[in-house]
Amino acid sequence: MRRGNREGYALECIVGLQMVRLTLASFLQAFDISTPSTAVVDMTEDAGLSNMKATPVEVIVKPRPLSRVLYE
Repeated sequence: MRRGNREGYALECIVGLQMVRLTLASFLQAFDISTPSTAVVDMTEDAGLSNMKATPVEVIVKPRPLSRVLYE
């Protein structure tokens, strides 16, 4: 493997992680996220190759009204 390929791969990983952060930040800014009840969310994990939650999370997603101050 040539050295240029590894450097390009590292750059792609960095850009990909930045895009994930930007997408998540945009989602959190655009929506109000809450749970249907006031109960504490169970964060236990199920054993396996990927970290799956033992119990699914139920959330309510409501769009936030657009503020003209943000876009002027």
